[in-house]
Amino acid sequence: MRLLPIWAMIGTSKRFLCGAERNHQRSPLPKISAALKILVEAIENFDEEQAVNVIASTFNDNAQVGAVINNYNPVDAVLKLHEEKMALYERMLKEKDEMMVRLEKLIK
Repeated sequence: MRLLPIWAMIGTSKRFLCGAERNHQRSPLPKISAALKILVEAIENFDEEQAVNVIASTFNDNAQVGAVINNYNPVDAVLKLHEEKMALYERMLKEKDEMMVRLEKLIK
């Protein structure tokens, strides 16, 4: 998993950030921290390696990000369809028998 550096995430260049600090110009950190809604101190003390270690340690080999647990069992679906089919077949046989009784009454 590759993480982008913070300067790439905020859409500026590392050269710009370093140049601003070297030239003793107004620091862009308050503007950046406001956009990211984090403290300026958090940006100043940010350590990429430490962040990667934290992220890497929260996942194990079996972890899936955003995984949806699917409890759909196709065998159950087939059994349900079979039961519905059998119920329909029994209703059709019953209707056929009733129709035959009606036809026999009409013939007599």
